[in-house]
Amino acid sequence: MKQWTLKDIQRLHKDGKIKAFKENKPGPKPIKNDRSKEKIWLDLNLRVWGLERGLAMVTEHRFHPERKWRFDWCFPDSDVMIAVEYEGIFGKGKSRHTTVNGYTGDTEKYNSASALGWKVFRVTAKNYKTIIQTLNDTVQ
Repeated sequence: MKQWTLKDIQRLHKDGKIKAFKENKPGPKPIKNDRSKEKIWLDLNLRVWGLERGLAMVTEHRFHPERKWRFDWCFPDSDVMIAVEYEGIFGKGKSRHTTVNGYTGDTEKYNSASALGWKVFRVTAKNYKTIIQTLNDTVQ
């Protein structure tokens, strides 16, 4: 028994020997979710925390007038400007946050944010669930 190849079928279609032919093309690639369960948890719980207080949560907010620095999550319209940064130092592969240059860049970012009046809270995969209580203790 002959194994039909795509070229064989295309030739038969071109010669008019088969009427209907639709080439199966691969569909779209599935969307890769590169967000960790910690980031998903933070996104949901910070959003709820803000909504309970009438505060809109913003992600990837550029807070500096000149630099391209962004906060992972923040509440820019609150009386106390609050930002939350997830430090992904425990993930797979190398993290920028663990290099001397990366860590130095982070300190510049956080120092500038403090100088501009922001309260910046940093969490990792080991302590991220403590942020809601920390925010509750900070914002009365």
